[in-house]
Order: sequence, then structure tokens, then C-alpha cells
Amino acid sequence: MLGNTPITFPIEWHNSKIPGFALRASMPVNHGFTALVVMSSVAARFFTPQVGGAGSNPLAPLGVFRIDHDEAFNQTTHLQYQTPWKRIAPWFAFNWRYDSGLVAGAVPCYGINPSNDCPQSTMLNGLPAIMMTDALGIPLTADQEFQAGFTCNGVHATPTTALPFTCLASQFGSTLTQVPFARN
Repeated sequence: MLGNTPITFPIEWHNSKIPGFALRASMPVNHGFTALVVMSSVAARFFTPQVGGAGSNPLAPLGVFRIDHDEAFNQTTHLQYQTPWKRIAPWFAFNWRYDSGLVAGAVPCYGINPSNDCPQSTMLNGLPAIMMTDALGIPLTADQEFQAGFTCNGVHATPTTALPFTCLASQFGSTLTQVPFARN
């Protein structure tokens, strides 16, 4: 990444491991009905240091890290029925897609030890609290909080209404991600 811009260059890591599988099954037309299913899984892991590529990413993780689009499991299913009267009657279809990928980006957390340093850590009335910012300190938008399923004291963020900027660590949660446990 070039500074704080979306401009990126190809990079190379010390090594990587990308195990996975892909499976496809289809059924030919049988009495107007056909079906197709595609399933796959991938768990890409990359190992630092960066050994090639233009520019460098100062925020690159140390050690082993996963990329933001790992898929423990994904599936696409297509079911279709064509009536016997092809020229005058419609066909009917149903598609279904499931992805279990990782969330792109870190979840705000609380931690002040060197082994658990969270940049969003703060105090509110003498209690551990979390600021609603990303790792660079940029405030999250209401939509970002909503998309991550964030809650504060049981109140959910909406696409247009953000959570309070500071939330007690004991009251912060998410319906879609796992929030790290608050540690001193």
C-alpha cells in the first residue's frame, strides 16, 4: 500500500500456505428440472517478512497472518425448472449463495499490555472503554459500525446512527464478529 491510499503493488512474502478444495456437481435436465452446486474452501496463510514488491506496508502484521478473504466454506446452489411448454410458459429458478469469509479489518478492542495493545483502548469514568475508531484512529462511520454488527450496551448501530464514540469495554459487542476479551 502506498501511504494511506488504496494504491497497492504486487508483493511477495517469505512463504505461504494455501490449502483448500473445490467441488462441483451438476444434474442434467430431468423432466424439466436441473441442479448445480459448487462448494469450496481455502485457508490462505502468509508468513512475514515481505521479501519483494514495490513499496512496503508499515502496518503489515508480524509472523503468520491470514488475508481478509479466507473462506472456511462457501457454496453456490442453482435449481431450475423448465415447464414442458417451453415456447409459451416461463421457467423458474432459485439461486443461493453462502460465504463464511473473515471480516476485512480489525475489530475495536481494549488492551493495554504490550502483548495485547489495542489502539482504541481508553478509560470512561475510570472503567476500561473502547473508542469507535479503526487501528489508525480514524472514527468509524455509522454504516461501518452497522455492517460489523456493533452494539454498545445492547443498542445496535444503524446505517445512519452511530454508537457513542466511547463505549465501556464490558458493554461493547457485535452480532457478526468475535470481539476480543478486554484485558488490562
